[in-house]
Amino acid sequence: MLIEPEIAFRHVEATEPVKEQIREGIERLEEVYDPLTSCCIMVEMPERRHRTGNLYHVRIDVTMAGHEIVVRRAPPEHHTHEELAQAIGEAFDRARAMLVEYARKQRGEVKAHGVPAHGRVTRLFPDYGFITASDGHEVYFHRNSLIRGSYDQLEEGAEVRFVVEEGDKGPQASTVRLVGKHHLLD
Repeated sequence: MLIEPEIAFRHVEATEPVKEQIREGIERLEEVYDPLTSCCIMVEMPERRHRTGNLYHVRIDVTMAGHEIVVRRAPPEHHTHEELAQAIGEAFDRARAMLVEYARKQRGEVKAHGVPAHGRVTRLFPDYGFITASDGHEVYFHRNSLIRGSYDQLEEGAEVRFVVEEGDKGPQASTVRLVGKHHLLD
């Protein structure tokens, strides 16, 4: 990195494990696209909530020659952001994905859009679930992968189409769309 990374904390204790997680996140960004010009990270807890828990906000601003990527992980009621490590991890995952896309465009690669896979939701948990594809393999998906539908109303057995991409821990569905007569207009 041409300029030393800037890391700031607002209403959050800057513990050594948190700083280390951020340093590791920056290193992973540099593995994707080098050279980065600069990287600024702001970690904050804008307000304290006694009943619903504290939600952390993370902003990552990465610059490279002629381009800037900004990630703001501050959904107002995103309950995974009650855990600081989770909020930081999600922000760096998003920044990394944006850098991968930027690097792909810089190389002139064209993204191939294949036919979405087909399957059924077989297991649901509070923030994620699993789809059994028509060929029998199981694929993880996060609640944010669901397009035009409510995760909270999703049921096991629901028929879906999905796009698989390689995640940090193996294949995962990047987009999930409900199939059926009630969802044709989505």
